[in-house]
Amino acid sequence: MRVRVRSCRLRLSSPDSTRAFDTLQGKRTYEEVNDLLAEPYVLLLDAVARGVYDDRVPDAELLKEFHRAFVEPVMPGIAGVWRSEPVQVGSHVPPAPPYVDSEIRRAFDDLQARIEYVGDEPEKQVEALAFAEAAILNVHPFKDFNGRAARCMAWFLASRVFVLPVARTWVEAGTPEIGEYRDALREFDVARNVGPLAAFWFGHRLGA
Repeated sequence: MRVRVRSCRLRLSSPDSTRAFDTLQGKRTYEEVNDLLAEPYVLLLDAVARGVYDDRVPDAELLKEFHRAFVEPVMPGIAGVWRSEPVQVGSHVPPAPPYVDSEIRRAFDDLQARIEYVGDEPEKQVEALAFAEAAILNVHPFKDFNGRAARCMAWFLASRVFVLPVARTWVEAGTPEIGEYRDALREFDVARNVGPLAAFWFGHRLGA
């Protein structure tokens, strides 16, 4: 089954919206970086949809490759590289840099076990891909653009591993949807509960 990329405009708002980014094109605002990333990100999602990565397993190395594919044309210094500085995302404090590699690999080991368990049950498949997205964002392995990398991995799982009917993967800023999405991620960060994010996928991301 071939899955067509219907759209992938980058609409998730970010606390970095006032930050300046050092790019190959000079210092750029968040919105300008959004525009620069848009084309390579579309090309990456299209490559996933065409089956370019079908011989790969979802793991830490593939996540790095996804991140590198769309970040390298804009900010090559951080593309596909685990972060080296501590961060805080809202109230959530991801693992310190020395633990990023082991934690992200542990998350993918857990994901592999879930994939082997779900079989052909769509509900369990959605729980597995929601876990992948939430676990990646929980670790926050890259300096920037973790959300795009996580959603690309979820897109790969949904469209190529499970062959679910994906309508879109972005989150619409300025709507109640963004609050629902952040609440779902917070529930995973606090309680490791993937249920709200799985419900978000059913409600907003999967089509007929």
